[in-house]
Amino acid sequence: MLGLLSGTSLLTQAQPQYVEPAIKIGVFDSEGNPIDKPKVIVYDSLHRFVKEEVVNKTDFKGQIKKIEIQNFGTYYLQFSKEGYEPIEEVRVTWKNDMVNRSPIVKMKLLNASKSLSWMWWEIGAVMLLMALQGYKIFRKKYNNKNL
Repeated sequence: MLGLLSGTSLLTQAQPQYVEPAIKIGVFDSEGNPIDKPKVIVYDSLHRFVKEEVVNKTDFKGQIKKIEIQNFGTYYLQFSKEGYEPIEEVRVTWKNDMVNRSPIVKMKLLNASKSLSWMWWEIGAVMLLMALQGYKIFRKKYNNKNL
C-alpha cells in the first residue's frame, strides 16, 4: 500500500503544470516609484502588432500583474505614459516554465523645464496671433475712416 501511494505521488510530481501565458513586468520611474496605468504596445517575435492597452492591473508594489498574451514565445513591448520618456523596446521571452522572471522597466520623467519652455512658446504664439488680429482690426477701421 505504501508503494502504491508513493508511486502515485511520483506520477503527480512528474506532470508539468500549466502556466497561463501572461507577461508580468514592473514599470517604475527612475526613483523606483511605480508608474500608474502605463500604455503598452505588444509585438510578436516578427515585430507584428499583437495588442495595445493601458495596463491597470497592478499588485500592491505597483508591479503589473499581467499582460495577457495568446501564446508563449518572444515579445517586444513599448511603454509610454504622459510626462515620461517612452521606452521603445523591451524584449521578453515567455516560456511554459514554473518560474517566470518579471522584468523591470524604468521610465525617465521628462524634464519639467522643457515642458515649461514649450508652455512659454505657446503663450508667445497666442499673443502674436492676438496682436496680428488686433492690427487687422485697427487697419480695417483706419482704412474705412480715410475713404
